[in-house]
Amino acid sequence: MQQKIGYGYAVGDVGLSFHVLNDYKTKEYFDLWQNLIVDQRTQQISYADKYKYPVNIYQLKKGQSFQVFDRNFSIFGLDLNVDIELSTAANAIYGVELEKAFPITMNGIDLADASTDTTVEISIDLSYQNWKRIK
Repeated sequence: MQQKIGYGYAVGDVGLSFHVLNDYKTKEYFDLWQNLIVDQRTQQISYADKYKYPVNIYQLKKGQSFQVFDRNFSIFGLDLNVDIELSTAANAIYGVELEKAFPITMNGIDLADASTDTTVEISIDLSYQNWKRIK
C-alpha cells in the first residue's frame, strides 16, 4: 500500500497586474527592479541580496471607503508621486508577505492607436522564497 506524506514543499510564482498611467511610472518601477537583477548596460548579474525584497499583498473587503492621499517616495532611485488608496486595518480581511521576492517576467506593452477608453496594463510574475500570513 502506498501512502502520501509531506517531505518538502514548492512555492509557485505570483502573478500581478497593474494599470499603467500616462507617465509610465509603474513600468519604470519594475524596469528598475529587473535592472537590479541583470544590469542592462553591462549584462552583469547581481547577487540575490541586492534585488530580493519582501512584498505585502492584502485582500480588502468589498464596498469599503478608502482614504486617498498624495505620497512622494523614492525607491531604486526613482522618485514617485502617486495617489495611494489606504484602508484602515479593519478593511483588510487577509494578507500575506512574500519573503525575498523578485520579478521574473514582465509582459510587453503593445503600442497601438486604440480608443481613449482603454488603459495600458502590465503583468508581472514574482518569484519568492517563502510566504507568511500577516495581519
